[in-house]
Amino acid sequence: MRALFILRELISGMPGTLMVAGVPFFFVGQERGNLIISLIFAGARICAVIGANLQAKLKHIDHWKAGVAAESLNFVTVLGVIASFWMESFNLCAIFLALKGLTIGFQTNLSFDWLKRLSTTESLGPLFIVLRSIAQASYGVAAVVLLFVDKESVVTIAYFDALTSLLGVTLYYFLRRFKVESPVEISRSRPSIKSIIFQSNGVIRIFLVDMSLAVAMAGCNFFLLKYGTRYFGATYGYQIALGVYAASFLSCGLVNSLFKGVFLSKTFFQLGAFIFIVVSFTLASLPTSQEVAILPIVGVVCVLISYPIISLLIDKIWFDYLPERVAADTYAVRTLIVQVTWALGEFVYASIYHDTYIRLFFAAVSALLFMTFVMYERRGYKTIQRKEIDYGNVT
Repeated sequence: MRALFILRELISGMPGTLMVAGVPFFFVGQERGNLIISLIFAGARICAVIGANLQAKLKHIDHWKAGVAAESLNFVTVLGVIASFWMESFNLCAIFLALKGLTIGFQTNLSFDWLKRLSTTESLGPLFIVLRSIAQASYGVAAVVLLFVDKESVVTIAYFDALTSLLGVTLYYFLRRFKVESPVEISRSRPSIKSIIFQSNGVIRIFLVDMSLAVAMAGCNFFLLKYGTRYFGATYGYQIALGVYAASFLSCGLVNSLFKGVFLSKTFFQLGAFIFIVVSFTLASLPTSQEVAILPIVGVVCVLISYPIISLLIDKIWFDYLPERVAADTYAVRTLIVQVTWALGEFVYASIYHDTYIRLFFAAVSALLFMTFVMYERRGYKTIQRKEIDYGNVT
């Protein structure tokens, strides 16, 4: 089972990331090039959020059937993107890439819900973390590959993505034997966002930690571009920063899987990761004087290493902490809030020169909030995972 889930992410997920990252190269040189790139990624991000929440709404459908439908739609969207290449139509490309973003968000939430509901017999948290690390590391692979491609190569990548989407459909078919028992028994009604967030003190605390961290790393693409080109050169600085960032995701996910989830479960490691990112932002915020010119560079590199670790840690907590009955809804809402925060950060932080000061503040807040969450658990409170939530009594 683990091999099939990982294989699907590698075969279908990674080529999709390569294509989305490569599409802007096709429009390079056009009069509206920068605007086109911004609109393409904004549309894909928004639709990814819609896709995640759509999956939560359709969680009563067999997971493998939903996966087949999502991959089939992904295949159609890739064909649409290829058509837009030949027609050189930005509008058509933006529409189909937005739909592709929807399928990506849908399948991310699908994996979370599927593995969570299969975890009644064994813990599949480490597998979910591996899938998340592969998905994030795909952007680093894209950064390296795009160093060696031109406009024509993007079309070849798109054809490859279409082929792997068909393979993804086949893999979902093989995954049908891991069917969740009686998925139709899951209520089709969706609780409100308010009831999801305030379902327990523990969930509120996790949300606060997650949102503070999201503000600290909001506008991540801008952060990679700004400090990558500043410290590693204008030509390949962004790719180097993205490569470090992606490598940290992949390394952490694989190490955690190797140790069967223990790596991210130790309290001392969890607290150490939050302290690490606070120290990293502190160094990154130092003035770039001749005497300490190396310290801000070290700080930025450490941020690119520490944030992926904490991001996977938060994903692990969500996976372990939530009961299967509300896992899809809660994770979808979490995705909505985080993605909106990240999107706004692209615009807000771009207008702030010393953005690392603000990022440092919210990183410190997230660390303090995480400590309160740990103390909350240590005092012996029952986790939400051991509770039955009656949404009928929540208003």
